[in-house]
Amino acid sequence: MKRILISILLLGSLTACEKEIDIDLNSADPKLVIEALLDDSGRGAWVKLTKTVNFSDTFGPPIQSGAIVVLIRLADNRRDTLQQLPDSAYILPNYVPVYGEQYAFEITHQGDFYRATARMPQPIPIDSVVIDPFFGPGGLPGNPADPANRRNALLYAFYQDPPGVRNYFQIQAFQNDTATANLFLYNDEVNTGGFQVSPVFVQTYINGRIRLELHHIDAAVFRYLTNLNTNIGQSSASPANPISNFSGGALGYFKLFANTSAFLQLVEPTTP
Repeated sequence: MKRILISILLLGSLTACEKEIDIDLNSADPKLVIEALLDDSGRGAWVKLTKTVNFSDTFGPPIQSGAIVVLIRLADNRRDTLQQLPDSAYILPNYVPVYGEQYAFEITHQGDFYRATARMPQPIPIDSVVIDPFFGPGGLPGNPADPANRRNALLYAFYQDPPGVRNYFQIQAFQNDTATANLFLYNDEVNTGGFQVSPVFVQTYINGRIRLELHHIDAAVFRYLTNLNTNIGQSSASPANPISNFSGGALGYFKLFANTSAFLQLVEPTTP
């Protein structure tokens, strides 16, 4: 078996954070990698298509052009075709999904057809964010230059879980509007219908501006990101492919999510 390298963009918003993942596949044939995002922020739909490459290759995953990418609202079969930016992503600006309705992406590329569906969840507001005052110093290297200003911060996001159904969450942290690399994934299996307290670790500095986004996601995306997180953290030479919600043998995922935000600034506590 040959090993390949794929590039997955972990996107809490249209700001991306790139991770390279070493994955062992049963076939050396290139596979399409689909990254499809749609939320309720008004930023619209965003899809990136790449292909896997051999692990030994010195070039990155090539952007795939010439595909037909269609977003479908299943309630009335409304179909919107995304337009590709030059050598970049396919976009549908300003599109806002309706809560509770189902959507599908259909992608035709080089004669092959791929499809994924998801239901738009309800937004869940962040009630508050608390900084652990006893968490140790250290943190973001070189920003700013004075090491005394660097901090590792442990935050706790508080939010109310909707009762009656299983819910899944991803928290995306931003340091001065740049997405951090970590995946913070939670569900309500233990405390369904209760008040959720989710820890989030960030590397920052005194007066650094932090934004947390709470993404209400579905079970398929939660499973995909959980598998991806396991692959990133494990030491095995042959991690398994995350389970995609796209048909047709593609890698990647369609993430349809409701998004709420909270902002805070790290302020050094006053010394008595």
